[in-house]
Amino acid sequence: MKRSLNRVILIQSNDELAQYTTALLDKIGFRHIHRAASTTDALSLFKKFDEKKDLIDLVVVDDSLEGGALSLKATLKDLNTLVITKESNPNNLSLYANFNMKKIIFLPYGRKQIEKSMLMSQS
Repeated sequence: MKRSLNRVILIQSNDELAQYTTALLDKIGFRHIHRAASTTDALSLFKKFDEKKDLIDLVVVDDSLEGGALSLKATLKDLNTLVITKESNPNNLSLYANFNMKKIIFLPYGRKQIEKSMLMSQS
């Protein structure tokens, strides 16, 4: 999958899972992957991007973070967001959809799941 812009913020607290996800994103073609290990770190990254007027092409957020993806809903509402979660909770899925977080993949995941979610965003 070719990308003209490829700035990604990966919000994931687990180091091994972050390395795995980064490798998958790199194989897909994303080259500028910035990692945040917590929601606090993520908010700092968003602020830096905003100050530089840099665009963010994708936010990948692990819902197992303290506070989960929904704790960032105000920041993520207008961004292309992919949520990684381990369970299919109908209440959370409905909330994600209400906050424009419609791309969701479940653990365990691989390159194909990420690519499929990216194709959904282009349709």
